[in-house]
Amino acid sequence: MLGTAALAEFDFEDFEPCARYYPPMDCVIFLREDVAYRADRIDEFLTLLWHPSEDVAVGVKIKGFRALFNTLSEVAAAAGRSLPEGAFTPLMSAIEVAMTMRVGSALTDKMEASRLEEHRRVMALYAQAFKLVGGVTFDPRQLQRIS
Repeated sequence: MLGTAALAEFDFEDFEPCARYYPPMDCVIFLREDVAYRADRIDEFLTLLWHPSEDVAVGVKIKGFRALFNTLSEVAAAAGRSLPEGAFTPLMSAIEVAMTMRVGSALTDKMEASRLEEHRRVMALYAQAFKLVGGVTFDPRQLQRIS
């Protein structure tokens, strides 16, 4: 534990929004602001992170990121392209893959009215995640650090 003297000498860096991969949880977390947050789990892939006292999304958590990234790589390969090693991948692409997987699952199920309304609500929250991450990129080399 750091004492107050050690803290006074510690060089705190300015916060910069970024996307980081956390291997033990296989997720990417992007925070736009350096604040505590409330988490609203949308589905098995997406969690929106909300400002603690305002109704503003400040980040996203994308679970199952390795599978989403692998799917994104397979889609690129099917289109005759590849993701260059070390290339920064738009985080929005991972959210699009998660949303597509959710929509595909929804289309194969017979949706009753209540589930259809819930599906629409979730799609609106995905739209908020798209807006939040905008042009944020993710360095896939973070995935390669794990054996």
